[in-house]
Amino acid sequence: MDNQYVVVVDKLLTIQNNSYGQPTILVAKSVKGEEDIPDGAVAVLIPNMPDVLSHVSVRARNSEVCFATCFDPNILADLQANERKLLQIKPISADVVYSKVEGGLTSASSANLNEEGPLPSIKLVRKQFGGRYAISSEEFTSEVVGAKSRNIGYIKGKVLSWVGIPTSVVLSFGVFEKVLSDGLNQKVVEKLQLLKKNLGEGDFSALKELRKTVLELSTPSQLVCSF
Repeated sequence: MDNQYVVVVDKLLTIQNNSYGQPTILVAKSVKGEEDIPDGAVAVLIPNMPDVLSHVSVRARNSEVCFATCFDPNILADLQANERKLLQIKPISADVVYSKVEGGLTSASSANLNEEGPLPSIKLVRKQFGGRYAISSEEFTSEVVGAKSRNIGYIKGKVLSWVGIPTSVVLSFGVFEKVLSDGLNQKVVEKLQLLKKNLGEGDFSALKELRKTVLELSTPSQLVCSF
């Protein structure tokens, strides 16, 4: 890997929305598992080990970010002592080796590390409901389910016979919107629209009410029968 600068943080959660202007190694003292990887981070080094299927583990793997646990407190302390210094790290088969590089952050690049940069431009395409509520793993495609679900289908037939693959059925894209549009839920939808309007006007207490109201949705018979 190329040279990266070290930034030490208490919790990955508190900086997950940051955007780093330099390739950055994050040494986090705490990771729970539901965090996202900040833009610009090329490695996240932590003292604990979240589940390999946790959100942050999957995000790191999909983004090709080095995500490693250091159980040796002396090594971790050495990494933390190199904050704002330049390191080179290299993952190998059973370890991650690192070495110090002469030089450090300039005041300009230091500012970049602490300030959120411009967000990358993205294009979102709304997935359409395909007419079926429940999809089995044999039918997983990018048009009906997300990447995590597709990976279940992908590994079937590629692992040893004694390795069990979970039986998987998922709700396809667009099911939530389809349930909302059902006549059973007209009153709930009207309530949701009012709460959404209040939220747009700055009433953030509406967030809690929105979550509660969603739980009031009725399940169409077609959805129940699809399982």
